[in-house]
Amino acid sequence: MPRRNNVLAGLAVLVLAFATGAEAVVCSANQYLEMNGAWVTGSVANAAKCTACPSGMTASAGVVGGHGDSADPNVAGKVALAVAEQAANHDLLTWCSVPAGSWLSAESTLIAPGGATVCAAGYDSTTSIATTITGALVVQTAAAMCTTQSKCAAGKYLNYDGAVGQKKLKCTACPAGMTSLAGSALANTGTDAATHITNAGTTTTVDMITWCSVPAGSWLSAESTLIVPGGVSSCGTVYDVTTSIATTITGALVVQTAAAMCTTQSRCAADTYLNYDGAVGQKKLKCTACPTGMSSLAGSALANTGVNGATHVTNAGSTITVDMITWCNVDSGYWLSAESTLIVPGIATVCDAALYPLTRSAQTFINQATGVQTAQATCGYELKLNGATGPKGDAGTNGSNGSNGSAGAAGAAGAGGAGAAGAAGAAGAGAASPAAPLSTVTAAIFGAVVPAILILV
Repeated sequence: MPRRNNVLAGLAVLVLAFATGAEAVVCSANQYLEMNGAWVTGSVANAAKCTACPSGMTASAGVVGGHGDSADPNVAGKVALAVAEQAANHDLLTWCSVPAGSWLSAESTLIAPGGATVCAAGYDSTTSIATTITGALVVQTAAAMCTTQSKCAAGKYLNYDGAVGQKKLKCTACPAGMTSLAGSALANTGTDAATHITNAGTTTTVDMITWCSVPAGSWLSAESTLIVPGGVSSCGTVYDVTTSIATTITGALVVQTAAAMCTTQSRCAADTYLNYDGAVGQKKLKCTACPTGMSSLAGSALANTGVNGATHVTNAGSTITVDMITWCNVDSGYWLSAESTLIVPGIATVCDAALYPLTRSAQTFINQATGVQTAQATCGYELKLNGATGPKGDAGTNGSNGSNGSAGAAGAAGAGGAGAAGAAGAAGAGAASPAAPLSTVTAAIFGAVVPAILILV
């Protein structure tokens, strides 16, 4: 008896869950999935339905078997329970989100999607980032949300204008030679920006919210502070074979020096190396061609630090030492036969094909003084996968004749009388169509399964 009761209880749940009218639904874009609360004692069950998102809120289109589908495994259990529930059910199964440029002004709950309001005109230089909602969420505030993203164009920074009584943020052009991205995320938090917007305007302090950066080829020659963006100077022709890397600024930054920054990147072409020329009184760096069998990339980052390069540039030129700043690599098929030191790049010798007909050396990367290699250890490193080019082959034979053309098209059919309509086909097997409502699918399943269950009980 207990076994029979369990089976019957299971059947009852299935009947209630897939009662007539409980069809699966898939929501379109900007709709959310909820229970309709249409329960009526003994006649109508709750069912899932799609409802348009409130004005200004968004939702992605549903996917069959996934998000936005009442048959989604993640919500199907909730749907089944709500259908079987003996009371009106209005629960949300998916939610609507707040797009960028708006904020959640009405709470999102388990039975209501909430509401969104566009950031007002008072936020003409800032806006909000999008808020994805997947459950209940308390209301946001315009001050907190509408100041989370800058609306400034490229080449501008966001700051509080400091005019007494004006109490607003504005976009200001970066100083000449400095750069910024459009719509930068705020370096300070939205709360900080909100403070600037809502304060009483009793101060003339001009506070920075985002900053401008220093591009490659320049250095920060005027300090970037909490109230001014600073200024830059070009590395210029004094540093004709070196330059600076870019400096991204997200807060106050002290001034840089040309000697330290403009020697952080080589400007030498490919297959040349950077070194101090050693001429007394000339005190400058130069680009020198790599020896045969050696190579380098263009614009290599300096192997020594910028400070070392700066020392060469600014010394008194009282020495004729030729110092290496970047090095040359040994090409594949060569070996380092003379060491690479702090003053010379070394010498490379080609692997002897008579001694090493099937193997060759791999490329050797050098970024510091390196001792000599041996041909025996280096030239036998890897197999030659490609041999020498062979002689030209003989001409090929003529091709065979082409095949016959295809047959001509059949003639048009003659005119004839209209045929009588065919008799209706016999009813098909009892399998339900994939597009049938769940109630139809359930009927098909019960037709096959219930007899078997009754036999078991």
